[in-house]
Formats: sequence, structure tokens, C-alpha cells
Amino acid sequence: MFDPTMFDNVKVVLEGQVYDHDLAGELQVTAREDLVDLASLSRTFRIAFRLKQETAGRYMAWMEISSTLRNIAAELLEQSAKEAGCSLDISFTATLPQDSSGLESKAACEKAEKAVKAIWGGQYPIEQQITHTCVAESEEVRHRIRLLFGRTFTEAVIDDLPSLVEHASLTLEQLG
Repeated sequence: MFDPTMFDNVKVVLEGQVYDHDLAGELQVTAREDLVDLASLSRTFRIAFRLKQETAGRYMAWMEISSTLRNIAAELLEQSAKEAGCSLDISFTATLPQDSSGLESKAACEKAEKAVKAIWGGQYPIEQQITHTCVAESEEVRHRIRLLFGRTFTEAVIDDLPSLVEHASLTLEQLG
């Protein structure tokens, strides 16, 4: 048996919160990844979900936690408390309707910024990306909205995970 790291503890609670909403019929989990990178000795856990109701919209939420070798070493060797823990990333992705003028993309960015700020407040910077992928005669326009927390999370965030999942769900409703 081993002593779980902060990453392990946050991962278990985050995963449980999302699956509780899935079991309640509110969300639908669409992807789950539990990755270990042996080259960099880092870990990443991602879970993606969307609203389950018929009017769910095209956006999907991604909640991701990751821990680097530096984070794990700081925790296990009881070094810098500032580096111990894991990072948290919440993003929302969608495929947008094609619009060669770019107006649809601009409108999506403006709507997303208002929705995210209304729910999350203005304390977290928002990064948005619009990507165009062209293959043969088809084009796909993808929109990604990412909240930038800019800090390391410890087990102290565990009590906040239910509200983070709720905020992500509300954001999906607003983006829908």
C-alpha cells in the first residue's frame, strides 16, 4: 500500500463528483483519460462531459488535473509548499458552424466571454482559441475556452470541487 499524493486525492474526488452528476442524469461523461508520462514522470487526469438534456448544445466541458515531477517531489520531500500539489484546468470546447466571414467565430467568443464571466466572475483570465482545420474540401471550426487559474491546487480545494463541477455545468448551460 502507498500513501496517495495530493494528485490522487483530488482526482478521486473530482471523478466522483462528475460521475455523481452523470448517475443523476444531469451530465453525460464523454471521455476519461488517466495518463502517466514515464519520460517526464508526470500525471494527468482528464474527464469530459456535456449536459444530458435534449437542449444540451454543442459545448463540452473538460476538467483536467496534472502533476509534474516538481510537484510530486515538493510534496513527498516536504519542500516548497508553493509547488506541492497539482494544477487544475477547466475548458469548454465545441465545433462551430462554418462561416467564411468569421462573424460566427467572433460572436461565439463574445458570447463565451460574457457567459464565463457571469458564472466564474472576473478574477480568472479567459483564453479563447478558434482553430480552422481544412481537409480536402471540408473545414472544421473549433472553439476552445479555457479558464486560467494560475496557481497550484492542494487538497484544500477538495471542498470546492462540487462547486467547480456545478460552475462548469452552469457554463455549459449558458454556452448552449
